[in-house]
Amino acid sequence: MGTPLKTLLLLVGITTFLTDNPLPAQTNKVTWDAGECHPTRILAKYKGDERAVPDKAVLKQLGLKAHRQLGLLPQVVVLDLEDAAQVKAAKALPPQARAQGLRDRIAALQATGRFEYVEPDYLRTLNAEPTDSAFVEGTLWALKNTGQNGGVPGADIGVTAAWDLTTGSSDIIVATVDTGIRYTHQDLAANLWRNPGQRHG
Repeated sequence: MGTPLKTLLLLVGITTFLTDNPLPAQTNKVTWDAGECHPTRILAKYKGDERAVPDKAVLKQLGLKAHRQLGLLPQVVVLDLEDAAQVKAAKALPPQARAQGLRDRIAALQATGRFEYVEPDYLRTLNAEPTDSAFVEGTLWALKNTGQNGGVPGADIGVTAAWDLTTGSSDIIVATVDTGIRYTHQDLAANLWRNPGQRHG
């Protein structure tokens, strides 16, 4: 079994929330120690347990504003440059200058002493595929046809994108529309749902 569906939905929700302003071009990304990140947005967690109240005077002095606050993490705030023109100008800078500007803003925020942590808004995507041996060896060509065994590349049902959403959950009931299934199969035996209102002989 993979990651629980509720966890995946939360991750997808957070990812969607944090990337609600998608980057229009690959060149706008900034390369950071732990990967690629948004060129201007910053995630910061205020110290303390109360809901964060961004200090507008401090942020204005640094040329930043509170872009969003996370409902589930009230101390976390997403910060960005004050206006769209500044964001556009920052994105137009050469890669090294873009990265340095982001580093300078993060350092300035850390220097205020008001934050538990300050970091870039890392860009994350889900890219999962089945690890089933039959899939990996290419036998299940209908799921992903790359031309293996003399097949036609792309002549498949395009199902691999489903693994970017979930890799399995006992919270999901799937109906099989077919002439039958081998209910003793290793992937099915422990996961079959039985209708409690139906008599089993």
